[in-house]
Amino acid sequence: YQIIVFLADKFFGDFGLVTLNATLVLLSFVVLLVRCSRQWPLNQISWWQVLFFLAVWSVSFLFEIRPHVLSWLYLNLILLILEDYYEHENNFLFLLPVIMLLWTNSHSIFVLGWIVIGCYAIGQCWQEKKIWTPLTLVAIISIAVSFLNPYVSRGVAYPFHQFALLQSGNVFKETIAELASPMNLEDYVANGRFTLFQPLFPFHLFFVVSVAAVLIRIRRIRIHELMLFLFFGYLALTGMRNIGNFIFVAFPATV
Repeated sequence: YQIIVFLADKFFGDFGLVTLNATLVLLSFVVLLVRCSRQWPLNQISWWQVLFFLAVWSVSFLFEIRPHVLSWLYLNLILLILEDYYEHENNFLFLLPVIMLLWTNSHSIFVLGWIVIGCYAIGQCWQEKKIWTPLTLVAIISIAVSFLNPYVSRGVAYPFHQFALLQSGNVFKETIAELASPMNLEDYVANGRFTLFQPLFPFHLFFVVSVAAVLIRIRRIRIHELMLFLFFGYLALTGMRNIGNFIFVAFPATV
């Protein structure tokens, strides 16, 4: 990611940086809409535009020139491949290790890709009542390729060390705003007055809607969907910087 940003800055300056970042964000939302349309025609879904606006609004305060915008794209591509495989039996699973290799060498939160692939692999094992499935092998390979980075095992271990470091009580966790929980409602009061439209309002509204959607279809929800919702929901509630990942994971099921 740093190499890409350096080249954009070297040849195109500030305009290149802003354009690159906007393009990556736009691609993530394009893939998100493709994922939704692959599951159900959007013209047959009422109010999806309102939910989409709410999703964009929820993530908008994270539209920064930082590597998480590239991680959003990787996350959406992995989900698209897995959803297509599960729903339409289109087998593009061979692309998952390629994406994981790129993700590992782009951003430290590549382990989220492991989680997504693992949830689908567990879901397929549960459904077919057997441990070894085509997705099991792909999951193992996707983990193995992550060791192909300049730091080898230390590079793979880094996100786990980072996660342990940023738990409650840590000085960074307590003082850096993006690491704080978005469920702190104090921001709704400014100068002693209630303020509804503040940066976290759209996320709070989307989260309530998504939880309601899960509860409505709880008897029909697949195990991998529930696992992904719970895991990424937990991450979103523990740190504001994780909101984007939750939105991209939960949006199609919410719609």
